[in-house]
Amino acid sequence: MDLTVFEAWLGGIAALTEPQRRRAWQALALSEAAESDDREPHARPALGAPCPGQASDDPQPASPPPVNPLGAASVAALGQRRVDSLGCPHCAHREVVRWGQASGLPRYRCKACLRTFNALTKTPLAKLRLKELWATQAAAMIDGVSTAKAAQRCGVHYTTAFR
Repeated sequence: MDLTVFEAWLGGIAALTEPQRRRAWQALALSEAAESDDREPHARPALGAPCPGQASDDPQPASPPPVNPLGAASVAALGQRRVDSLGCPHCAHREVVRWGQASGLPRYRCKACLRTFNALTKTPLAKLRLKELWATQAAAMIDGVSTAKAAQRCGVHYTTAFR
């Protein structure tokens, strides 16, 4: 982007409404995630277009949430990158091999310590379920809604949303 155009765009941020700022923030975050991804870059949404997972300011119905494309497959793809870069979470050895699949995620086995693990082992997300709702929950957290409203968006109990 040309420097003058960028400066003009940057100067207009102060005039954005709160929902517009949230959408711009999400577009920037998605763009950064796409750039760090080893695969093809994702299409960047325009500032006027709704972002994936972006909820409107209207109250959400208590019906089941829409199916989110960021489910176990995305977690598995991101996990593969984590395993490639960090190796075994137990001993940090780099030589690991695929060792089946469990709960929608591939498992790996370390050649040094012989322990098995998945990409979420030793992370805060290790024992969480409902991977297909993680992106919806993250969008609710970015929007700053209460836990009860986030639970309503995801179609889960509020204690589940809190966890």
